[in-house]
Amino acid sequence: MYLPTKTFLITGVASFIGSHLSEYLLDHGNRVLAIDNLSTGSLSNTSHLLSHSNFQFIRADITDGIVLDRLASEATIIVHLAAAVGVQLIVERLIQTNIAGTEVVLEAAL
Repeated sequence: MYLPTKTFLITGVASFIGSHLSEYLLDHGNRVLAIDNLSTGSLSNTSHLLSHSNFQFIRADITDGIVLDRLASEATIIVHLAAAVGVQLIVERLIQTNIAGTEVVLEAAL
């Protein structure tokens, strides 16, 4: 059965889940646009994907509406995984990253 390829925008791609999801999607012929500010994720999680022709990594914050809007305009599907994790980061960045960031992702998806 043939399934047409899609372009996925994945936020928080340098996380364990984001990097493995990207690998799976690429292995199945999809294109992945990846965004992460590397505040909690690690570039080493995606290092093996950087040379893949269908993988594009952008180091940026999801609150950057201009970057996110450009990426979303190319995407068929958006998977929003970016979030501040860990007690200290949650206390410091809950509103900025988890709430305002999600708002920007939703606006770009719209």
